[in-house]
Amino acid sequence: MLGFTLSKFSLLILVISIFGIVSFFTLHLTDSLKVKALNDLLSHNSSIASEMMSSPSYCDILLVKIPETVTLSASEMYYIMRISSISAPPIGEKPAKNYLIFSAADRKNTDAVIASSSSPTTAEIIFYKRNSEGPLEGTYSRVTGDNAGILLDPSARSTELSDAFYLVKEINNDGKTQLYVFPCAISGGLQSICDNVKTAVGAAVHGQGKKFKCG
Repeated sequence: MLGFTLSKFSLLILVISIFGIVSFFTLHLTDSLKVKALNDLLSHNSSIASEMMSSPSYCDILLVKIPETVTLSASEMYYIMRISSISAPPIGEKPAKNYLIFSAADRKNTDAVIASSSSPTTAEIIFYKRNSEGPLEGTYSRVTGDNAGILLDPSARSTELSDAFYLVKEINNDGKTQLYVFPCAISGGLQSICDNVKTAVGAAVHGQGKKFKCG
């Protein structure tokens, strides 16, 4: 009788162990697939930017909406996205390049980047964002510094929501290509808020009452 009880207990331990191992690998696989889905999203955004910057057009404007979550079957991941840039000096006869970088982190641990993609360009990359405090609150200013960039949080509350971004390419009077990047929110599927942001940033770039060359 004791031997039979021990045998059942050992079987129970074995079943629990197997369940734990399967659950661990299933969770790990699910997380890996989420990261892959996030990488695919960033790569898609990077490809869009590359196509715009390599096109011969004098001026171009593109509004890109990003999803609230990365979803895999019944599981989903909330994330934040950062768009930044880095410059590489010229090498030999090759000109200097700038890299537009898309990176993302799990919203539970925003300090750890888990996916990224980049797009090289000879264009000057310029970021703008909304001033959230002080005398300039509500207006838009150029983001400067070594770590210039913008953050997008597609699952934030409505007042802090940023689930879309603009790419605006212009060629200035000196023939230099400039790429303007700035966030906005498509609240409730309405694009009007982003249209207003584009107007405000255009005025910040070209002067009050003026707009981007593409409108």
